[in-house]
Amino acid sequence: MSVKSATIIAGGTATENVVLERLKDLVRIETPAVLVGTSITLHGSTDSDIAGSGTYKPVYNGATLYSLTVGTSRSIVIPPEICKGLTAIRITSSANETTGAIFTLVFG
Repeated sequence: MSVKSATIIAGGTATENVVLERLKDLVRIETPAVLVGTSITLHGSTDSDIAGSGTYKPVYNGATLYSLTVGTSRSIVIPPEICKGLTAIRITSSANETTGAIFTLVFG
């Protein structure tokens, strides 16, 4: 297992671009103890470089936008097919995170 952080700055709605681990699946997203938004969506890139620069598009599961209902201090399981083929992601909150938010991404 390995972990990375993804931060939404105070007043923002989206994290920085996070390069995914090679040969490992994103298996969980852990939410912070303080969180304003009640749902998150993912934006993914298939052409990002090592710094995470690339084109990001909303992630869909079939014809449905992949959206997760969230609350504070939760560990949410991510099915492996959601990020398959992506090289980087960005997490977007449904609300401005007034004090910021740090998510933990768990890879396995």
